[in-house]
Amino acid sequence: MKKLWAVVLVLGFVTLSACGALQSAPESEAETTIATPFNAPLSAVMQYRIKRDFNRSATVIIDHYFGSYNDSVALMIRNYDSNFTMATWQQEIAGFVFHYNDGQSITVWSNGSFYSLPKAYAQGLLTSQNINEIHRRHQQAFPFMY
Repeated sequence: MKKLWAVVLVLGFVTLSACGALQSAPESEAETTIATPFNAPLSAVMQYRIKRDFNRSATVIIDHYFGSYNDSVALMIRNYDSNFTMATWQQEIAGFVFHYNDGQSITVWSNGSFYSLPKAYAQGLLTSQNINEIHRRHQQAFPFMY
């Protein structure tokens, strides 16, 4: 009987996991917003588009949202099963030094493409004022790194 319950539980978990991975896009921007840091909601539609562009075949997690700037969104995003090294490192952009405690860094999504933060700045997707704001929000999210 215990084996039967174990099989039922495993099948139920697999079914629930599959249902979460097959979510469709919300109907409208106003339909739903998901709470993000800094009281700046990132709509469910925008989250769906970003996740779709990041990786169409895996469960994608937006760990941190650092704001939208023009047509660009600054965030920390990863696949569900991503592993990162546990080493501290720094990255300087426009005179601002970002501190990280693992291999995950800030990514910029713009018009369906992803850029590293320095590349987004170098290509003119973000201004130095945008970098300043992202840096401020990053410090708030990771005060132990500053």
